[in-house]
Amino acid sequence: MRLALALAVLAGCGANLINSGGPDDAAIDAPPRRTDAPIAVDAAVDAPPDARVCIEGDARVIAPDGSCLFLLVAPKNFADAKAACVALSSHLAILTTAALDGVAEPLVGNRDTFIGLSDETVEGAFVWVDGTPLAFSNWEAGEPNNGNGNNEDCAIIAGSRAEKKWDDRPCAGSSGTYAVLCQH
Repeated sequence: MRLALALAVLAGCGANLINSGGPDDAAIDAPPRRTDAPIAVDAAVDAPPDARVCIEGDARVIAPDGSCLFLLVAPKNFADAKAACVALSSHLAILTTAALDGVAEPLVGNRDTFIGLSDETVEGAFVWVDGTPLAFSNWEAGEPNNGNGNNEDCAIIAGSRAEKKWDDRPCAGSSGTYAVLCQH
């Protein structure tokens, strides 16, 4: 992957990657290199280990932290939402900063959309799907609240609301299927 990236960068700027032994090579002190020999790449030319093209989902955006946020619009329950993200080598979105949340909100549009936050394990203790405790939040006023005594353990971005803040909702059942926001 790193070799391909380095070659693409060098080729894009017009670099001659093969020592052809022609007249332009007269100033090179080294003997001509075989054209079928592998090309050594300087270790300083290095992409982040998880750099990937952001192409998944029905809509996508590169977030301020360099991650890819992508939307799956087909409604799913929380367990199926997690599985759908994992199947795409991703996880439900972990929005730990206002900047990440600010990019996610316009991406979900007017769709109520699962993010990777729940209190399924311990009621009232919301944690991200990777186990990170909740520090930054963007809850709607009065949320989370287990609305009307319902068991609401999973967080969504309430895209159907004007301010698109977070709300706790059921994780499954007829009132627990939403679009899905994944991240890698």
